[in-house]
Parts: sequence; structure tokens; C-alpha cells
Amino acid sequence: MVARKVAARLKPNSLAEFTNLMEDAILPWLRKQEGFLDLITLAVPGGREVATISFWEDIRRCTGLQHKRLSRSIEDSRKPSRRDSSH
Repeated sequence: MVARKVAARLKPNSLAEFTNLMEDAILPWLRKQEGFLDLITLAVPGGREVATISFWEDIRRCTGLQHKRLSRSIEDSRKPSRRDSSH
């Protein structure tokens, strides 16, 4: 088993948005990836720093294109939709 840690600094007051993104988009996507076992998210309420630790069957499974696709997916999910006229 391999663990991969990712840390990030959030915008102020965006922990709830981050949590929703993790639960609604990222975790379901990760569960579809071959070799993915589980994920832990660490955050302090009201804080700006978060860390995630993902667990994988082996090193080959936790590296490579799937993480590049995940990063792209996260960025795409944060862009305002065309239907959202407030941005």
C-alpha cells in the first residue's frame, strides 16, 4: 500500500465549498480509479489549510495520468458555468 499526501491553502471561508467538492466530485471520481483504496481529508474548521491522504494499492497506481486528469477536473469544476450569469 502507498499513501499520497496533497496539501493546499484555501481561499478564506471556502472550507465548506472544498468539502462539498471533495464529497460530490473528487471522491466519486477517485473510487473509479484502478488501485484506489481510500481517502482521508484533514482540516481545521475556519482554517485555510487542508491536507488529503489517499491510499493506493501500489506506487504505479498513485502516479501518472489519473492525477493530471484529477487536477484538470478540479480546475474545471471551479470555473463558473455558462448558465451562471453572476460571474
